[in-house]
Amino acid sequence: MINTLTLKNFAAFEDLSIDFSPKINVIIGENSCGKTQLLKAAYALNFTQSKIGVGEVVTKPQINALLADKLMGLFKPDTDKVGGVCYKQAEEKAVTSIMIAYGNDELFGCDISSKLASSAKVSGNHKLAADSGVFIPTKEVLSLLPAIASQQVNDSHLKALFDDTIFDLCHRLLVQPENDVEKQLNEDPRLGSLLPDLAKAINGQYEINGTNQSFVSGQYTEVSRKTSKSIHARIYSDGTTQKFTPSKIGSLSTSMTAEGYRKIGVLQRLLENGELSLKGDSPLFWDEPESNMNPKLMKALVTCLLELSRNGKQIMLASHDYVLLKWLDLLVDEGKGDHIRYHSLYRDESGGKVQVNTTSNYLEIYPNAIDDTFEFLINSELDRSFGNIGK
Repeated sequence: MINTLTLKNFAAFEDLSIDFSPKINVIIGENSCGKTQLLKAAYALNFTQSKIGVGEVVTKPQINALLADKLMGLFKPDTDKVGGVCYKQAEEKAVTSIMIAYGNDELFGCDISSKLASSAKVSGNHKLAADSGVFIPTKEVLSLLPAIASQQVNDSHLKALFDDTIFDLCHRLLVQPENDVEKQLNEDPRLGSLLPDLAKAINGQYEINGTNQSFVSGQYTEVSRKTSKSIHARIYSDGTTQKFTPSKIGSLSTSMTAEGYRKIGVLQRLLENGELSLKGDSPLFWDEPESNMNPKLMKALVTCLLELSRNGKQIMLASHDYVLLKWLDLLVDEGKGDHIRYHSLYRDESGGKVQVNTTSNYLEIYPNAIDDTFEFLINSELDRSFGNIGK
């Protein structure tokens, strides 16, 4: 669980510290305020921690090299040095640092000595996060999976074409579930509520098995059974269990489905194969969930995010979307332990430096370019409709 992220002379930030809720965090702000950069910085540190945790890197030089490589892969600076991620307005030799404080108040981060630096120097406790968390980028990725699974596009080509958020997510989506999905669903009440609701939202589910990938139209239905298969099973009235039932429409190739559906499909897959774990406290980073998604799907998405949060998942979203924000505001239920913290990034008028205002009250978000824009649109429409009254 990430408590605080501190950025100094890094990317868009001269000096910024942001305190996260252990539940849901929503980062808003106009373009170029660094919303995506903030998420990527936290993800880079968590990713490095996860590799240390499983023993892939051990020595300080290995850890330094891994983190520098990850920052390069995520940010793709216009130089071949990790110093390219430094704040452009900083002095040539100003030290750049990014630091995470975790829930146990332990710290982990790194320093980059200058804009010319080719390495990062890690500091703090190296064994804090066992899981990197999942980063879902703005770009839809399900359509890339068949070419990757068939090795028509290898890892080096994928990394050349896209940043590491795409690379990492594609490989996590291709992980096969260890157990039968329907068995998991009926033995874990958390999945038993999430997967059927997601399938209902898009009238089906995505099925991924190597190069065989498709969207199957259908719904989860209740099927009677005589006895429970597990003492932990989700048992419905009259001893029923949930089973996905395809419709007569059949299946479609992934690429023939809407991009908004595919984004829901990413959630389905990550829940089915356990890469979006409901057991740890690793974060879910999601950059603009609303991208290419019909607003009609937003309520189902927010309901899913709230359920994930209630089951211990820390969530960090970057968004420009009014509908997403309003559904979060309308559906939050403090009686169920919900908590949303809004972080509004903005540039100050004096020097144009990125600052942040944080609140847990939707009505107190300031500045709020999203609300301001919708208010302006509504007022413009009213002026057009009623502007001649009284003249």
